[in-house]
Amino acid sequence: GFTLATNSRTIATWNQSFRKLALFPHPNPLVASGLAVENPVFAIFPEAKTKLIAFARENLETLSVDSLHAFVNDKLVPFITAGTTNDDDDTPTKRIIRRWQVKLPSPVTAWRWLHSCGFSYDAAKKSFYVDGHERAENRQHRKVFVTNFLTKWEPRCHRWIQIPVQELPGMQLSAESIRGGYFYNVDGKEMVECHVDDKQIFMDRANGATQFGGWLSIRRDMALKPLIIWGQDECAFQQHRYSPKQWVGPDGTRAILPKSDGYLMMVSAFQSRELGFGWKLTD
Repeated sequence: GFTLATNSRTIATWNQSFRKLALFPHPNPLVASGLAVENPVFAIFPEAKTKLIAFARENLETLSVDSLHAFVNDKLVPFITAGTTNDDDDTPTKRIIRRWQVKLPSPVTAWRWLHSCGFSYDAAKKSFYVDGHERAENRQHRKVFVTNFLTKWEPRCHRWIQIPVQELPGMQLSAESIRGGYFYNVDGKEMVECHVDDKQIFMDRANGATQFGGWLSIRRDMALKPLIIWGQDECAFQQHRYSPKQWVGPDGTRAILPKSDGYLMMVSAFQSRELGFGWKLTD
């Protein structure tokens, strides 16, 4: 530490840091600033980092230090050394490879490499992981799906209502207030077709006059059959399900909880707009 102090300002900075945090600043400026420092091996061999991350992700469920160490020595190190020449220059690359020729990386070294890639060893707990939603092909698929749903599939569903324009004032509406409505003529009578979700009065009229809560669209493909879209989901119920925290008495007493979550029951259900949940729900 004495060799790092070249002027009084350095000593003053150390004093301020120790008084505030009870710690001296890290001698590496990158570490002290909070920036991630690239492992020297990966700085020289970036393709090795890519392969190590790919291996860890593919084997995340069964990943261990032993399997990681075996991958590093059996596949990663040979992959790196195969792409180098056999000359005797004294570059950092050759010094690393010559060191591996004497002694391969240890399990601790393999663990440090993985940790430097952003992986961590944490307590096992329930979680979920979603990836890939914003990839280019998925964004393009969403556009195609939404277009097909709105222009091809939904017009074949019982979700529409056709109203004579002259009846709109009686519903306290006007042609100008209908946004997204499709205006057309039938035998000289001006009509407008709307989605039942556009206005509550549309939904009330459709529910009272039809079995499925609406009519088919006049813009549908008449050669195709009507369509009912179903959705499915499930829910799990556990016999013993408690909050991750509990109240503790002043003397340290606490309720004794079961060791497991107990009996588990999963309920799966289907529902649609036309037929509902399938059961009449009660209180």
